[in-house]
Amino acid sequence: MKKFSFRLQRVLDYRTSLKKERERELAVKNAELHAAEERKNFILEAQDGVVVPSEGEITMADLQLTKDYQEHLQESLVNQRLLVLEAAGAVELARDAYIEKAVEAETLETLKKKKLDEHQTERRREERKELNNLTVVRHRFTKVEESD
Repeated sequence: MKKFSFRLQRVLDYRTSLKKERERELAVKNAELHAAEERKNFILEAQDGVVVPSEGEITMADLQLTKDYQEHLQESLVNQRLLVLEAAGAVELARDAYIEKAVEAETLETLKKKKLDEHQTERRREERKELNNLTVVRHRFTKVEESD
C-alpha cells in the first residue's frame, strides 16, 4: 500500500503560516497595548506627584507653572487613555483574526487526522487480508504434503 499523503498538505502549511503570522501580529498589538498602559500609569503617577509648594513664599509664577503642568498632564492623560482604547481595539481585531486563522488551520488538521486514520484502517485491513491469504496457501500446501 502507498505511503500516506495528505492532498491538502500545502493548503494546511499555508494556513498554518497565516496562523503564525496572525499570532505574531497579536503579540505586537499586545505589546503596544502594554506600552500604552505603562505610559498612562506613568502620567497618573506624575499627576499624583504634583504638589503645590507649601514652604516659603509662593509666587504667582510658581502657581501658574504648577497649574499649567497639571493641565498638561490632564491633557496627556486624556490622550493616553484614548490611545489605550485604540490599542485595546486593535488587540481585539488581531485576536479575532488569529482565532479565524486558527480555526481554519484546525479544520484542516482535523481532516488530515481523519484521512490518516482511514489510511491506517485500510492498511490494517489489507494486512489482515494478506495474512489470511498466506494462511490459506499454507493450509493448502500442508494438505497437499499430507496426501502425498
